[in-house]
Amino acid sequence: QSLKGTGQQIALSKVEGCRIKGTVMVPRTRANLHIAANINQLRSAKFGNKQAADDLNDNFKVQHVVRELIFGYEFDGQASPLAGVELYEPGLLRHIYLVKLVPTRYEGGWIPVDSYQYSYSPHTEKVNLKQAHWHLPGVYFRYDFTPMMALISTRYSHFSTYVTRIFALVGGLWVVLGVIYRMSNKVVAQVNTKKNQ
Repeated sequence: QSLKGTGQQIALSKVEGCRIKGTVMVPRTRANLHIAANINQLRSAKFGNKQAADDLNDNFKVQHVVRELIFGYEFDGQASPLAGVELYEPGLLRHIYLVKLVPTRYEGGWIPVDSYQYSYSPHTEKVNLKQAHWHLPGVYFRYDFTPMMALISTRYSHFSTYVTRIFALVGGLWVVLGVIYRMSNKVVAQVNTKKNQ
């Protein structure tokens, strides 16, 4: 889907909107980062103010594009699975990304880097303001840590390793060609002896 504007369909990624960029330092415990509507507007809507509820319904949108989300320090080859994820669904929603973090040690440079990799699963639910108890509409990033740790190690081979592999390849090819040559000679010799008899 896309947003409607002046009779044309405009992709959400091309439309100006709230842009959020930053770094958050958090303890290594399960947590929740969310982006939601103004708390005063929500209180008014919760206590039955129809104007605030209508305003929340009409103006608060959770349509979004995630440009990049990284946990920990960056390292070579680090993936950002949420990069480029877009949500165009209209309406008052509570969109949750359940993120599973894997502690990762990258040993590819002079100094090892302790960081994280992650996977995610999205979940969306509609917010009904007419219910007695309703959740805060917005975008939630709920993350938790796995007990396992990944180790990524990049090691470079010496030139002698490449030379040895080339010699092994050439030697193996020479042996195989020798076997094929001897077998074909035996077959030709047997055919010639049968013709001569």
